[in-house]
Amino acid sequence: MAQPVVPPATPVPPAATAATPSFMKQVSAWLKGSKPLREAVAIIAALIVSVSGAVAWIVAHFATRAEMHYLECRVTHNLLTQLLPIHLGEFAGKIDWRATEIKALAQHGGGTPQSIARIADLTDQVNALTKEQQAAGTKLQQEIADLVQKCLTEFSQVEKTQ
Repeated sequence: MAQPVVPPATPVPPAATAATPSFMKQVSAWLKGSKPLREAVAIIAALIVSVSGAVAWIVAHFATRAEMHYLECRVTHNLLTQLLPIHLGEFAGKIDWRATEIKALAQHGGGTPQSIARIADLTDQVNALTKEQQAAGTKLQQEIADLVQKCLTEFSQVEKTQ
């Protein structure tokens, strides 16, 4: 088997070997002498980091709580406002169905007393549903406004506690 080839060692200049032990002794002496100072600096740095971290966490916690409450208010308002036409759409479907039936009776009823009575009845139902739709729309809008006002009042109270 072949022997591995080992490169020859590079010679170290005599001046470097003579200066190294005294320099190392100086550094070692300085490190030993500065040990109490380093420990004090480390303790002070740890205290500063701990206190600033605690303050940052407290501020972030309460700021986030207030921000989340405000965001919840805005999202709730937006959702309810966008759902308002859907809630009122139920009335619109009933009104449209009755209006279509009135139109069909008017075209094909021939003016019989039954068709005229049915048209009058459906017209009354359409008028009642229209009033009910308007009342429900006003009521839902007022509920949304009250909910938003309540939410914003709670938000201002959350901000005051900070």
